[in-house]
Amino acid sequence: MIRTLAGAYVEPESHNVTVKALDRAGRPAEAGFIQVYDARTGAGRDVPLVDGTARLRLPEREWNLYTEIYDDAGHTLAHARLDLDQDRQVTVDAHDGRRAGFSVDDPDAVPGAELIVELADGAWSYGFSSWSAPGWDTYVVPARAPGLRFLTRNMWTSRTRTPSPYVYDLVNTHTDGLPDNPFYAARRVDLVKVTATYRAAAAAATGLPYFGPRLVEDRPGIMAAPGQDVELPSTLTHYRTPGLVWDSGFQVGTSLVAGAPVRLERGSTTEVWNAAVTGPSAPVATRSGDELTVPVGDLFADGVAGHRGADDAATGTATLTAGGRTLAETDLAGCATERPNECVLHAALRPEPATYTLKASARRGVPYSALSTAVESVWTFRASSADGHRPPPLTAVRLTPTLDDHNRARPGTRTPLTLDPSSRQEGTRVRLETSDDDGRTWRPVPVTRSARGWLAVVLNPRTAGFVSLRATVTDTPTTRLTQTVIRAYAVG
Repeated sequence: MIRTLAGAYVEPESHNVTVKALDRAGRPAEAGFIQVYDARTGAGRDVPLVDGTARLRLPEREWNLYTEIYDDAGHTLAHARLDLDQDRQVTVDAHDGRRAGFSVDDPDAVPGAELIVELADGAWSYGFSSWSAPGWDTYVVPARAPGLRFLTRNMWTSRTRTPSPYVYDLVNTHTDGLPDNPFYAARRVDLVKVTATYRAAAAAATGLPYFGPRLVEDRPGIMAAPGQDVELPSTLTHYRTPGLVWDSGFQVGTSLVAGAPVRLERGSTTEVWNAAVTGPSAPVATRSGDELTVPVGDLFADGVAGHRGADDAATGTATLTAGGRTLAETDLAGCATERPNECVLHAALRPEPATYTLKASARRGVPYSALSTAVESVWTFRASSADGHRPPPLTAVRLTPTLDDHNRARPGTRTPLTLDPSSRQEGTRVRLETSDDDGRTWRPVPVTRSARGWLAVVLNPRTAGFVSLRATVTDTPTTRLTQTVIRAYAVG
């Protein structure tokens, strides 16, 4: 007996689509591609242009065709929406494209060569950076497409001063298709003025700010840097397009701090980066049954509310114990804020009620910071199967001393300090201890509760050196945090 395997595929009702692409001179486009996508699922695939033509066969339903054409004149973007019920032919003519560009009413400002483009349509999104050169520009073919969002972005800096004391971050957005006019003429009076102060961590260093607007409010956009480092300490003025949600970050060496997204409106505001005390932020734990997952890599956030941070150069360990036994352990080397799936502790909790201790500690020795050479958080909590999917309450305490732009206090002075737990209850208690010998000995500091948190005044040593801080936050008899930062700030 001979058996032969056979298969069959029943094609759904489908039709042929032919796309003809012409460059700006009217010739068949020699370079470019078509991306066909489904806005409902976000699925898409690229189809190359061959002699200016792309051929597709697609199931019968609504499809979107995004096209890019490259020629000697530049880079042309186009979009078409097809309600596919029969064979179709689509012609994309780059000559219909209109130049995307920017201007600002500051004669000292010059544009950067990078043009950022982002598109979003339902679950689909796409973005890239295009580098312009004289005689090579980006063009947009106007198109109406309900639900399609479009963004272009360009940064401008000073033509006469290096480094530039300001950055214009100009953003042009359009909804429901590609715009008839992709040019944005900005006026400085209409922009948001953000005065950003970048502190030094008691060491000579430079840093690089990152920032970017969100085309879709619940999705981070493309982050970009202004192309220049900032000396620490220093101040940089950002002028940004209002009415958008912006993400920001700051990189110094191998450390990166990320801020919370903020909607910016016309007017002015301020930001502070790299302010002491750099230390742990509250991990957002999740629980499914008895399976606990805790991201424990954010141990080097600066002292600004809403910031998170990590340092690739740090090394350390996170462990979960109960009843004297280690239930889980993970290495904390190479943690990075931009890679959230790294440095995560996974553990199986006991079904019966038990008291757990979660400890995350790391050390670093880096040339760009003399501060926060060792940080540690120790959480104690009680859990059982009766908690269901409710994760344990893991908090952090933000320590904010009043310091200069080098994160220093003067010898022999008193430094006001605010302690602000990320969560608090009616019976929350906070204690503070300080050390001026890198944690070998500790002494208590009185704290008082206020509307902003807890307040303390630290007596600094009479000679140059460092102050270490240890804070203990107790929410219930079985829920406690002890957070330690060695060399929290400098004295000198």
